Amino acid sequence: MHPPLKDRWISFTQWGLVGFAVSVSLGAALISLLKLWVLVAVLGLLVMQARGAQPPQTWVWRKPLVPLMALWAWMVISASWSEATGRELWTAFDRYSRLLVMPAVAYGLLWTQGHRRVLQGFVAGQALVLVSSLALMAGLPVPWATARAQPELGVVFTSTLEQPIMLCLMALVVWFKSDGVLPPAYARYRWVVVALVMLNVMVLSTGRSGYVAAVLALAWMLWQGLPKGRRAWALFTPVVLMSMAAVWVPQVNERMMQVHRDVSHYWQSESLSETNLGSQGERLNYWARSLDMVQAHPLMGVGMGAWRLHYLSLGGLQQAAPSNPHHQYLLMASEGGLVALVLLVAWMALLWQSAVTTASPSALKGVVLLAVVVSLFNCPFYGVGMGEMLLLLFATLLQPRRPHA
Repeated sequence: MHPPLKDRWISFTQWGLVGFAVSVSLGAALISLLKLWVLVAVLGLLVMQARGAQPPQTWVWRKPLVPLMALWAWMVISASWSEATGRELWTAFDRYSRLLVMPAVAYGLLWTQGHRRVLQGFVAGQALVLVSSLALMAGLPVPWATARAQPELGVVFTSTLEQPIMLCLMALVVWFKSDGVLPPAYARYRWVVVALVMLNVMVLSTGRSGYVAAVLALAWMLWQGLPKGRRAWALFTPVVLMSMAAVWVPQVNERMMQVHRDVSHYWQSESLSETNLGSQGERLNYWARSLDMVQAHPLMGVGMGAWRLHYLSLGGLQQAAPSNPHHQYLLMASEGGLVALVLLVAWMALLWQSAVTTASPSALKGVVLLAVVVSLFNCPFYGVGMGEMLLLLFATLLQPRRPHA
């Protein structure tokens, strides 16, 4: 006899969630396909619940989901006063709708209780990225690599900005959840995975965002591993590590000096143009014009998808500007006003606060900490890949602590 439809659909949902966890490491096309699988699976679960079936765990509307859903709804409403039209507006709607990944995964996990398998899938996907990246850097062929960067940079599917941060997220999960995501015989070797990630990010890669994520992840691991009376020593970790890397690793020194040159030129030059901004100058220009938007539209913002239009109208120097200012907080404040910014901060604050009730408080807090800091120089929840990865990890690591028998 075939198993009941309910059991088959729950199995379908679990496979979708695990596949999605693997896909968040492997490129936009696969992410979109598996995200559609999860959407179909969740809709089926909602239909089953409407017909009387109940998940094995009682649904509790977790606090962090309230400001998250409110943020998504507010940004959709902001389309009514946005000057963006057509493709720009629909693209922005698609990107903001990425926020719905978190409640969808959380709801699917209520039925499947597959938190451990999802985390294992996530680590497996990132392990493939790590091994492939090291192979590329060693000059070995990696036929499945789709990134357009030079092979020696070791970028497999995404970019020099995203890949190092995503590897650091994997290092956090492996360190704090080694018993759940690694084979039992290898759990005690979690430091090998972390060491390989740090070698890739700090020594071999060139992404400055990755340097920040790496030292922050290591500082958090040390903070959690030291006795409370000695945790202050962990605060010196970022300074010491970056100083050592700047002295011993030539590309780290060069990338840090480039930041200094770009910032100094931006503030001291009397004649700035698109051709002489430099990477950091472009960001500073994005941020300055974003603050102009906030000043002009403080409460409600310029509306969903309208950041680029207003950036150019306010005198932004880069004609081929992206769709966001590479700063999550400024994106929300400029397009959604202070309302959106408050909801974003409330969501992250409640994620941090809720960690104490979960089975993996250190892992969840570490992921939230990286997201909070990375959002200062990127828009992780607006782009494909890292956004889905963070939302998946938030939902999965919110697994409640089991009551003691």
